[in-house]
Amino acid sequence: MFKKSILLFFVLFSTLSFAQTEEAEKQLVKIFELCKAKNYSEAANYFLYEGEDAARNLKGTYNYKERKEKIAVDKIGKKIFALLDISDGYKIVSKSNQDKNGLKWTVFNVAFISGNQEIEGSFYMTKINNKYVLGSID
Repeated sequence: MFKKSILLFFVLFSTLSFAQTEEAEKQLVKIFELCKAKNYSEAANYFLYEGEDAARNLKGTYNYKERKEKIAVDKIGKKIFALLDISDGYKIVSKSNQDKNGLKWTVFNVAFISGNQEIEGSFYMTKINNKYVLGSID
């Protein structure tokens, strides 16, 4: 009985983890689509706020109507646009989960492919207010 309980726990945990990773991946693809279309005002809703407002830092998303935040969003969006623009396509090479800064992160290592060259980047997604948002790009 104990072995069955342990096995059931691991099966449920794996299923939950897979579903969360799949949800985060869908959000990342949506972010890529918004940035490719240069729709940074909408993409702002999927970028984790990192700034001076301690009440919102790592707890919410950017407000594109605020000048300083618009600048930060445009910078992130243009970086993603540039990666997509110089590429023929992209593929997710690997996925992993990490705990960092008190948050749980799903990390996607993405290869942007142009001819026979690849540029790799890591995209860190975390769940805030019931949706996955992009925290950083390495």
